[in-house]
Amino acid sequence: MMVEPIDLHHQAPGVVGCYLLDTEDGPALFDCGPTTSVAYLKAGLAERGLDLTEVRHLLLSHIHLDHAGAAGVLVRENPWLQVHVSAIGAPHVVDPTRLEASARRLYGNAFDALWGELAPVPAGNVHVVGERVLGLDCFRTPGHASHH
Repeated sequence: MMVEPIDLHHQAPGVVGCYLLDTEDGPALFDCGPTTSVAYLKAGLAERGLDLTEVRHLLLSHIHLDHAGAAGVLVRENPWLQVHVSAIGAPHVVDPTRLEASARRLYGNAFDALWGELAPVPAGNVHVVGERVLGLDCFRTPGHASHH
C-alpha cells in the first residue's frame, strides 16, 4: 500500500509534508508541519474524507517547527488528539517557550510568517514513545536531529 503525503505548501508546494496513517486506534498524522500550513493540512485531510476532529493521534518524528510546530494549535482545535513524541521532545511540546525563543533569535522578524503560533500541548495529551506506538515500531534515527 502506497501512502501519499499531504503537501503542506510551506513556502512552496512540495517542500514540507506529513502523512495520514490508519492505525489500530484510528487515523493518525505522522508530523503536522507548522501552524502557517494548517489550512493546507485541513484541505489534505478533507481530500481524504476526514476532518481534523476525526484524527486521534499525532506522531512526531522530532520537534523542529517544520515537523511539529502546529501540534499545540491542532490539540486546541481537537482536544482528543493524542501527541506521541520522544522523551527529549516531550518537555518542549508541553512548554515551547525555550524552543520559540531560540527560533525567534534565529529567524527574527520572519518567525511569524514562517512558523505562526507555537502553542503548548497539554501534558495530558502528550505520550513519550517507547519501542512501539499504535502497532508501529519506534526507533531512533539521529542525524537531522539528535532526538529524531
